[in-house]
Amino acid sequence: IPYDLPYRQPSSSHKLLFAGRLVPEKGLAHLLRALVNIGVPWHLVVAGDGEARDPCLALARQLGFADRVEFVGWLNPQMLADVYDECAFTVVPSLWPELFGRVGPESFAHGRPVIAFAVGGIPEWLEDGRTGLLVKPGSVHGLANAIKQMLTDVDSCRRMGQECLRVAKQRFTAQSHMERLLG
Repeated sequence: IPYDLPYRQPSSSHKLLFAGRLVPEKGLAHLLRALVNIGVPWHLVVAGDGEARDPCLALARQLGFADRVEFVGWLNPQMLADVYDECAFTVVPSLWPELFGRVGPESFAHGRPVIAFAVGGIPEWLEDGRTGLLVKPGSVHGLANAIKQMLTDVDSCRRMGQECLRVAKQRFTAQSHMERLLG
């Protein structure tokens, strides 16, 4: 993860990212349902593959917005880095208790805040209102409100992104990890 990058504005303030395995427990269906009543422009990039791809694509069609959901499949690290840079923020709607997860800290390293369900170890690295927004686990309504907030308050999203980059440089480098282990 490139922790030495300067903060860069996203190429789109209305584009959001889901990155991960496409399996039910990662919550992509919850994210799609949350997008139904956002009421502001949005475009979702789904990076990853798995058994839930076809059902989620069908759900996007059923909900009437398949044209705003882009399934890009599995991406190599450079391609994923480019997608992080395009998007304004990342959504981690995991339904199972993630021990830590890689997507959040990766998003931070690209200066992108995260919206996530407060499950497992996620609240240990995501500070609500500072590096993103925590949502009650499984709450489609709460997820929708958080997404709308991030899409409409571009300045706050940018400030959180800058803080994410600072936190990533401070907490998620190999050097900082070794210092904590030795301490």
